[in-house]
Amino acid sequence: MIQPAKTSPMPIVPPEFHAPTYTPEDVARLCRIGGLSPADPARFRQDLEDCAAIYRWESARHHRTARRADLERELAKSAKLARNLAAALDTLPPKARDALVTEIETGIPGALTGSETPFEISLDGLETEALSVALDLPAIERIIGGLASALEDAPERLGNGKRGAQRDWGLRLWMRNIHDLWCSVTDQPFTRDVTDDGQAITPASQFCVAAFEQINPDCPASRVIREQKASISTSRKIAGRIIANSDS
Repeated sequence: MIQPAKTSPMPIVPPEFHAPTYTPEDVARLCRIGGLSPADPARFRQDLEDCAAIYRWESARHHRTARRADLERELAKSAKLARNLAAALDTLPPKARDALVTEIETGIPGALTGSETPFEISLDGLETEALSVALDLPAIERIIGGLASALEDAPERLGNGKRGAQRDWGLRLWMRNIHDLWCSVTDQPFTRDVTDDGQAITPASQFCVAAFEQINPDCPASRVIREQKASISTSRKIAGRIIANSDS
């Protein structure tokens, strides 16, 4: 399967991304949809499986890199939790606050390393005779407030990542591979056309929608068709390959 790649040598898809996707009956149905008659149906089925494996791998690689919007949302969620905790501590009834202060002062030895309690900060390594400093409730409240402020300000440190919708790079690569596979088994043009309500009407578009539904049934057909349009219109320079199977 061909992809625009910048690295060398050619990568091989790890085995955990291979999974049965198409039965022989599925492939026969897809061929009927696309009007295809591959000379080697078994090879064609394996090529479809390879495309699916490459899609899973590429999707996993890009999903590990979160969008800026996702990171901001997680920081905001944590900041809200910290603010809520600070507010809850500030509004504790006097008797409950006294009980909490007593528990903090008593501590639970051994909860951290050595003999420290959860509310002691070790000073080992500093030029001081003290081994640790105990935190009282007001100090803990100040720390929580500071943590909330830091969480609120942290998005400024994220850089200038893209804020818009994340491109499905796995689908993009899958479509380019399917485009190549289509052209290798038929002289039919890899065209895209839709009805007024967005339904695929060309054999190639219908094939792509049906084939990708086997991989990700939750993906809207409109996204698949949109990616097909991009694949058709994009002028590509092939710089490398991804190998799905070591014997390909």
